[in-house]
Amino acid sequence: MKRLILAAALLSSATAHAEFWDGNKLWANLNEAPGYSNGAALGFIVGVHDLGEGVLHCSPASITAGQARDVVFSYMQEFPSLRHNAAQGIVTRALQRAWPCPKKGNPT
Repeated sequence: MKRLILAAALLSSATAHAEFWDGNKLWANLNEAPGYSNGAALGFIVGVHDLGEGVLHCSPASITAGQARDVVFSYMQEFPSLRHNAAQGIVTRALQRAWPCPKKGNPT
C-alpha cells in the first residue's frame, strides 16, 4: 500500500512539470541518432518504468532498457495523437499495455 501511495504522489508531482517532458519532446529525442538526446529519452523511460514497477505495471524481471524503449516507441508510433500529453503518462500507459499487473482479488 505504501508503494502505491508513493507512486501516486510522485506521478502527480511530476505532472506539474509535464511541459518539460511532453510526448513530442520524448518522441523527438527517441528519433535522434545515438547521443545525449537519445540517451536522455532512454533514461526518462527507465525512470518512469522503475517508479511504476509492481504498482502501475508488472514487467518481467528479465526485460532490458532497450525492450522498454521499444515498447514505448511502438506505442507512440501507434498513437501519434497522444504525443501532446505528458510524457510520463504516455510511458506509463505503454508499459501498462505491454505488462499489466494481475488483478488482485478481494481479501476475505
